[in-house]
Amino acid sequence: MKQFRIIETLQLYVMKAETGRALDELFRILKEKDIKDYLSQVILLSSSFQEIERNERLGIGKFIEDKTGSTWR
Repeated sequence: MKQFRIIETLQLYVMKAETGRALDELFRILKEKDIKDYLSQVILLSSSFQEIERNERLGIGKFIEDKTGSTWR
């Protein structure tokens, strides 16, 4: 049951646009449980996410073209 609560909590963070908080919590859990297989992946994801957030704050976020050809941010 505890594992389900952890997953549900992480999903709620992401749903509420608190992705950074979800990544921080996931890192903490993996570190605490000494699960090294995914730790480096979470570190890379966190780094990429922080870079995207920084670029958005600076107004230099990249525009991405989706499959329909429309541009969104």
